[in-house]
Amino acid sequence: MKKVVALFLISALLLTASLPAFAETTVTQQTYGVLYEKFTDAEDIDPSAAADVAKAVEAGILKGNASGSLEPKKSTTGAEFITVMLRVLNISSDSAATTAVGNVPDWAVKDANKAVELGLVEKDSKVVTESTKPLTRVDAAVMIAKMLGLDPVKGNVPFKDTKGYGDDVNGYLLALYQKGLFVGVGNGIFGGDYVLTREQIAIVVARILANQ
Repeated sequence: MKKVVALFLISALLLTASLPAFAETTVTQQTYGVLYEKFTDAEDIDPSAAADVAKAVEAGILKGNASGSLEPKKSTTGAEFITVMLRVLNISSDSAATTAVGNVPDWAVKDANKAVELGLVEKDSKVVTESTKPLTRVDAAVMIAKMLGLDPVKGNVPFKDTKGYGDDVNGYLLALYQKGLFVGVGNGIFGGDYVLTREQIAIVVARILANQ
């Protein structure tokens, strides 16, 4: 009987040791304390994005709202993205202009004007004229490429769904792809019409910081 029990225990131990570790399904305070210190909704951040969110937060680029929430799943607007990108580029929004260049909320007026003054965005671009609407992946990608001073690259874009964007946009997408800054959503799809969430912005920001 003792031998049977011993064999059972050994088998159980071997089985336990061979099981794969489960991926983290929530962002825990033990792993990402800095996020819990700053945001009341840290547990809502996707674990796959948590490390990049932490980097963007520690760099002072991604910030929460007045209530202390990050709202990681919330869609990012054009105005919010302009502000984030100016922080990435370490550009102070010291524009003297007080009138918005487009449909820009009051809190983003100086940032938007500064971006236009420096030629980082065009005043008639959707990022400015529709700055309160959710920003799509393709609009964000073009904006990032221009802000980083990248030129369109000629070549075959590794995405199935970008033919309708034209040569310049595809050139920017290829330039970003080659630098590992902007990739597709899987299965050869870029997903240009998808909107970017705040935690997804953090992933892009982390890649840019790593390439600086």
